Order: sequence, then C-alpha cells, then structure tokens
Amino acid sequence: MTEITRLMVTDVLNKLKEKEDQQVFFQCSSGTFYDNLFRVAVSTGLRPGELFALTEDNLDFSKKEIRVEKTLLYQKLEGDTGKTFHENDPKTFSSR
Repeated sequence: MTEITRLMVTDVLNKLKEKEDQQVFFQCSSGTFYDNLFRVAVSTGLRPGELFALTEDNLDFSKKEIRVEKTLLYQKLEGDTGKTFHENDPKTFSSR
C-alpha cells in the first residue's frame, strides 16, 4: 500500500464515526480488495500502523481475538537513507 493510499484510508476511517456512515461505506467497499481491512479497522478502532502490522500470528479465530504486538511506521529514521518501513511497539501497553 503506498503512502498516499495509507493517508487516504486513514482520512476516510477517521470520518466514519456514525453507524449510518459506516453502513454506506461498507456497501460501497463490499467486494473490493480492501473490504476486510476496512471492516476490521472500523470495528476495532485500531490505529492504521497497528492494523498494517498485523500478521496471521496475531489472530486467534477460536477466541475471536486480535493481539496488537507492534505497529508499522513508514518514515526516515536516523541512519536511514530514505523513508522505509519500521516495526515498533504499539503506543500504549493496553493496546497489546
């Protein structure tokens, strides 16, 4: 997912506070490549970096749980030659 796409997704998800808005959005995104991503994001309230860092190991379908163990950053950190992806701890312990 490109940085522009990530910013657009973040902007859209931040505006989906009302149930009616969510239902309309889900109808429009139904069947698209990003449908499941949008549904998890809106249903859980995960931050975009936490959502993008999820792997299959973070999902427990029998318990219906998602474990947030890291977040994904895309930025230039000290020592980098340009922007790149970095994994980091989530912002708060309670989000793990």
